[in-house]
Amino acid sequence: MGGYVILTDSSCDLPPELAEELQLQTIPLTFTVGGKNYLNYLDERELSIQYFYGMLRHGQAAYTSAVNIEAFRAYMEPILSAGEDILFLSFSSALSATFQNSLTAASMLSQQYPERKIHCVDTRCASLGQGLLAYLTAERRDEGANLDEATAFADPESEAQIQQAISRLVRGKTLIVVAHRLNTIQNADQILVIDQGRLAACGRQEELLNTCPLYRTMWEQYQSTAAFAGKEAN
Repeated sequence: MGGYVILTDSSCDLPPELAEELQLQTIPLTFTVGGKNYLNYLDERELSIQYFYGMLRHGQAAYTSAVNIEAFRAYMEPILSAGEDILFLSFSSALSATFQNSLTAASMLSQQYPERKIHCVDTRCASLGQGLLAYLTAERRDEGANLDEATAFADPESEAQIQQAISRLVRGKTLIVVAHRLNTIQNADQILVIDQGRLAACGRQEELLNTCPLYRTMWEQYQSTAAFAGKEAN
């Protein structure tokens, strides 16, 4: 098939109908209440939220567990065997071991499926902050973003570190870059703007912002998206 699947965990707190509409696959975290373990499916199939809070009101202790490595393998392997790559958006690593377990599972599965890609992103958020990031990343996918572009949108901090490393490596050299994220080329000596296969404009960033409506619109859209992603990371 050659596409990619966006996978997240149930900490995203999205309505199950919305997750299905967005074609998001969700791995349930485990929680324990009243001495019994439950899987936290978005549709509350094992325990309703009303019953859960009722148990808490009656003094029952509750705690959560991270998604374990075997659960990741069980969810990821069918996707990989179907010929698709994976972008996993994880519950914050500051709050759960889920992200670290996803990296371990991805490393193991990469040996079995070396032709496939598994990108794991620490969203640094939880609940609807994580859900909103998953929602917006799914929108980027539906707009045509490939796996690397969707990963860069969801994980701007790591992308910034990569760009800094590239800048050091190419100092004093000529580099041709095909860019979809405009921050990667804002300091280029010459930017070529392509519109439907034709050259629409060329020049430095400052010049294009003043003379090319298409580039200015793309830059404004990029800035608004980057501002949101930065707030979620904080």
